[in-house]
Amino acid sequence: MHDLQLGASIRALRRRRGWRQSDLAAAAGVSQTLVSSIERGHLDGVTIATLRRVMAGLDARLELGVRWRGGSLDRLVDERHASLVGRVVEILRSAGWLVRVEASYSHFGERGSVDVLAFYEPSGTMLVVEVKSELTSIEATLRKLDEKVRLA
Repeated sequence: MHDLQLGASIRALRRRRGWRQSDLAAAAGVSQTLVSSIERGHLDGVTIATLRRVMAGLDARLELGVRWRGGSLDRLVDERHASLVGRVVEILRSAGWLVRVEASYSHFGERGSVDVLAFYEPSGTMLVVEVKSELTSIEATLRKLDEKVRLA
């Protein structure tokens, strides 16, 4: 999320509560001037701890993420994932499947990539494989897998 988007999100949550900036400032233990600055996307010098207090004042949670070359960072950090994908590809290819790794898609706003997309020509079967080395949210994983299967 960009600085301006974060600020706009905080402003929207504050307004939804019917709060003034001073109300949020009091709930978070910061100044009204700082709340104003954050809402305008001016985050230089604002600590993560301060942003978390502001979000907590709104009953919201701050989630940080690092983006680098699409999903490449995830694979770099999670070598177990790469190892599992490699093993799945090896098994499928040895059984005669045509395999494509990280098959990207973009269809009416739905974007992403399929970890392993395989096709077995003799039966006309398409296989969508979502590889996870760690399950943090089963619901989110199944929702995304459903999207990938539907689009495949």
